[in-house]
Amino acid sequence: MSGAMAVRLPRRAVVALAGRTDGDDGAATTLAESLRTMDIETICLGSVDSAARIASVVSDVKADAVELCLCEGAAGVVLVRDLLRELIRLDRRDVSIVVHRVPAAPARSNG
Repeated sequence: MSGAMAVRLPRRAVVALAGRTDGDDGAATTLAESLRTMDIETICLGSVDSAARIASVVSDVKADAVELCLCEGAAGVVLVRDLLRELIRLDRRDVSIVVHRVPAAPARSNG
């Protein structure tokens, strides 16, 4: 066994919420705060539905992972597919994508 110690590199994650149109990005914010408590540097994009934008930020900040919060009923499969394609295009095949399912926003009554 070698006497060298393994160096733990800092982790960096981009958190994004997709499929929510009511402006409530609490799920993404809560997830980002949780990751920060585990000493993961976190960039929270809030609500965003553009795979190109998410991939661009991941590339710009040299993130290790995308934490993608998908609302029920969102076109999640298409977004994840497009995100994979964008990351490959940017030569970021090393990025992990973690998908978190969040409940859809409750319907608002008009009365």
